[in-house]
Amino acid sequence: MTLTETVFWTKIASKFVGAFVVLIIVGYYAYIYVISLTRTPEQVFRPDNKCGSLPEIAIEAQEGASYGNAVFQVTALSTSLPDNYEKAPLITYVYKTDVRGETFETRDLAYSIAKDLEFETPVEHTAGSTVYVWRNKGLSSTLTFNTDTFNFTYLRDNSVLPKIPNTELPGTTFKAPEYASNYLRALGLYTAEFANGKSFSYPVVMSQGKSFLAESLFTAQLVRVDFQKVVPMLFYDKQVVSPTYNSPALIDFVKFIELAKKKGEKDESHAKFYARRVGRTPETANVQVYLRSQVGNPARGLQQLIYNNWKVEETPCGTASIIRPSSAILKIQKGEGTIAYLAPKGGDPLQPKSVDPLREINLYNLELTYYEANTIQPYLQPIYVATGEVVYENGARGDIAIYVPAIDYGLQPKK
Repeated sequence: MTLTETVFWTKIASKFVGAFVVLIIVGYYAYIYVISLTRTPEQVFRPDNKCGSLPEIAIEAQEGASYGNAVFQVTALSTSLPDNYEKAPLITYVYKTDVRGETFETRDLAYSIAKDLEFETPVEHTAGSTVYVWRNKGLSSTLTFNTDTFNFTYLRDNSVLPKIPNTELPGTTFKAPEYASNYLRALGLYTAEFANGKSFSYPVVMSQGKSFLAESLFTAQLVRVDFQKVVPMLFYDKQVVSPTYNSPALIDFVKFIELAKKKGEKDESHAKFYARRVGRTPETANVQVYLRSQVGNPARGLQQLIYNNWKVEETPCGTASIIRPSSAILKIQKGEGTIAYLAPKGGDPLQPKSVDPLREINLYNLELTYYEANTIQPYLQPIYVATGEVVYENGARGDIAIYVPAIDYGLQPKK
């Protein structure tokens, strides 16, 4: 073969090789594209069910509230899940409630908080009990502390409620969470979970131990601030949502938390989904701070502090399947949701009441949250919260919040 022929065939071969390489590259990306279109989240997100068979969550319903024969309208529904929720987690972390019983640490913390609230020994306590009671006659205050759960209530008597108008209140309810968080910090109770969560403030008057919404700060005795926590809904390595990721039979999502903590908050290889812990209604919580003054120490600046802050273990016990947002809406439309809040416009959100029949229920927003009951529960589990507006038979309008469990109990392991 001559030199000319060699050059000619070399050029031909190089063209074939180049074309072959191009075909491989094009084929690879075509494969990736097809996989990205056909791959379902179930191929990526697989629960480990390490928490075992979860008890179905019991959600407290608003007394007297019912769907009746109302027609549902689901329009412009937004969701707290990411925009591409078809690739978002269809599993969630489940947390076990951390109740270890009284320890020297919890008892010492209780005594420390009592001291900060200007209580002195002796304390009322029965041997073997985890409930401690302190009283301060000078401030007309009582502290009831359960060292088993680390929940407590600080209460000053109604006889020392501020008079109206209370000139020591913040100038606006928007500033109230700042002052309330300062009091929690002074007691060593304010954590990052509160800082990342939502807070709601209301001017209130007290009657028979209950708080009612006041028309304004000028007619209020106190300002009530509800703090909600925010916890991870899921924390995972971004590679698991890549179409090329070869998902193993079981992904250890809990390990991703440990890896991510080691790498730090700035690590971009992990994706996070957070959720708030809601209480009886979407805008109330089990941690309630009642301000009587914006300055001073907690013992004198607070009228009441309810700290039913159910502690959960730092690391989740495992993961479980959740239902899709569309499935949650279908459950609600079938009457399988629980009305947690229903009140006419202009009603009292702290003492909601509504017994009038409904004509329409219009849902506008769906949020994936964790439900924190008023009583202790074995696990912290997720729920969907659907909120919107109602139209009563008489034409009046109101607000509604419907809760539905998010766990897919049909996929739970056998007990």
